Amino acid sequence: MENRAGPSSFHAKVMTFNLRRRKASDGANTWTARRDAARAVIERHQPDLIGTQEGLADQIGYLEESLPEYDVVGEARFGGRRDEFNAILFKKDRFRLLDTGNFWLSDTPHEPASRTWGNLVPRMATWARLQDKDSGGTLFHLNTHLDHLVPSARAKGARLIASRIPAREPTVLTGDFNCIQRGGTYRFLTGARGPGLLDSRWACASPVPRWNATFHNFTGRGLYRIDYVLGRHVLGFASHRVARDRFDGRFPSDHFPVVTELRVPAEASRLLGASA
Repeated sequence: MENRAGPSSFHAKVMTFNLRRRKASDGANTWTARRDAARAVIERHQPDLIGTQEGLADQIGYLEESLPEYDVVGEARFGGRRDEFNAILFKKDRFRLLDTGNFWLSDTPHEPASRTWGNLVPRMATWARLQDKDSGGTLFHLNTHLDHLVPSARAKGARLIASRIPAREPTVLTGDFNCIQRGGTYRFLTGARGPGLLDSRWACASPVPRWNATFHNFTGRGLYRIDYVLGRHVLGFASHRVARDRFDGRFPSDHFPVVTELRVPAEASRLLGASA
């Protein structure tokens, strides 16, 4: 008998990728020299969803033009296309966009470029509610880049993000959190006093290498684990990988992308998506 309701779950491969903003001071590692490597690492791993950080308008534009299978959503942190994005890319053949938006990590989250917590630059988040075309289930994807200098701004940003995560809907949170696992921000996001998000590394069904550092400063030697894929109300993570790829001797960024695969329940999220 035909299952008119569709599958009860779906899989999604998710990548978080700090692109490293274009800087002339990077010399041999400037964006022009490594942009093909950035495209190639996405093509190699074929994520269904990508959360990016630091990309300027021309960097996001290059990915949008060279990877036409993806749609791109997001606004830059000074509004419009000015300065860095936390853009989300999603495969058009997999997902239908139901809704999207941005908010700034401040006391005035709907005000572009706002910063009220002592951080020197604005910080923000971009989100998208996506519907899997096969199952009808939905997934809420939130992508961010927390502050690198001010711990209190980082902590307050994490709390604001936690307040924006849907109470019952399957959710994936990607980002450069600028904190290690021992840090309070990570412990809040993954702990019982916070939203209780699952870390794809520790929740993964398959064994993962002990050393999973993501920031490497163009050396190829991982220094710190600060880039994460977290989930809530998902059925589990099938894989977790720090993508240490290089292409023609070139690293795509000073961060390694993280690639995970998660399984999402479709039945409950289909009802939530229909009522959203």
